Amino acid sequence: MKALILGLFLAAAMLAGAQPFKVLLNNPEESDFYFTLDPPELSGFDPAASIFPSVVYDYFADVPPAGWPGFQPLPAGATRRLENLAEGTHLVVGFFVLRNRTEFPVRTLTVRAGGGMSERLYSIYAEPSLFRARVGRGRLAAFAAAGKGAPPAGVVRPPSEERLNIRIDNRYDDWEAIPVLVSFVDYQPASFSREQYGTPARVLPLSEARYWKKGGTSLAELKAAQEDRTLYLFLSTRSAMADGLSIFLYFRDPKDKPEENRVTVELLPATSGESGLAVLWVKDRAPIAAGELASGSFFLEASLDLAAIDAALVSRLELASVELTSCFRDRLALVYEEFYYATLSVKEIPTAARLYAPKN
Repeated sequence: MKALILGLFLAAAMLAGAQPFKVLLNNPEESDFYFTLDPPELSGFDPAASIFPSVVYDYFADVPPAGWPGFQPLPAGATRRLENLAEGTHLVVGFFVLRNRTEFPVRTLTVRAGGGMSERLYSIYAEPSLFRARVGRGRLAAFAAAGKGAPPAGVVRPPSEERLNIRIDNRYDDWEAIPVLVSFVDYQPASFSREQYGTPARVLPLSEARYWKKGGTSLAELKAAQEDRTLYLFLSTRSAMADGLSIFLYFRDPKDKPEENRVTVELLPATSGESGLAVLWVKDRAPIAAGELASGSFFLEASLDLAAIDAALVSRLELASVELTSCFRDRLALVYEEFYYATLSVKEIPTAARLYAPKN
């Protein structure tokens, strides 16, 4: 019996050790980053050793073998999830693309998966670089001398058809080909709005905020696209989303009074006990579902029904603007704080046809 119990414990431990983990890799720079994960040519070398920069230099100088998968893109200001990682340390090796330069800064980063955490967030910067890799040589042979050449193998390209093919499923590979609409890398508002039960809302300096950069209130980037009367949205955050977070989209109709807010979409990330929701609020009407929403710790995606939003507006939808805010409700303290991010014209949000139109 003891042997059976011991065997069950060992099996459980083996299953736990085989559990895949995730790492979030963030690029806060203004230049795109191309990388590969755990290249076999560098396995066995210590990144802390004095010889390591020379080993990485040789890796970039070598002509890659046939079937080499190439580098993966991490656009400027973007965050990418590296999934299905074994527990332990992993090596990120890549370079930042500098426009009109003939040499690109090479960076390596050791990241850890697991260790009691299902996800970890790392940021990678262009400096301090190990060295500068020359464009057009070795593994950078696919880049032209001016730094504007075709990306290397492995880069996700837009679909040949003018279709977004976005699925709301908490997997974000289908967003990689969509450019960032607004980046909030170094953004912070000068003030915020706080409302406490029994008192009117007040505008206060950001230094007095209790929930700024907490619970997902600090956004990292926004992607958006329109297709077939559907608005697709992708948001990433710099802190893990928590129960109490809402993202608001205030649709401003030019025929409404300036102080009036009639049409709002609220995005509610998933919690441990509830699925995510996208809710359409229209003044003097009951709230209704606005579409689909899925979210993880740092990412959120949604598809919104533009026909329902258009029907709630007096003017045509394309004449409206959208105000983006993040909000946090502390249900115990009965406090609500809201942080403004940006106002966009609906016409600024690209369509699939515009995204994938041939470039002259």
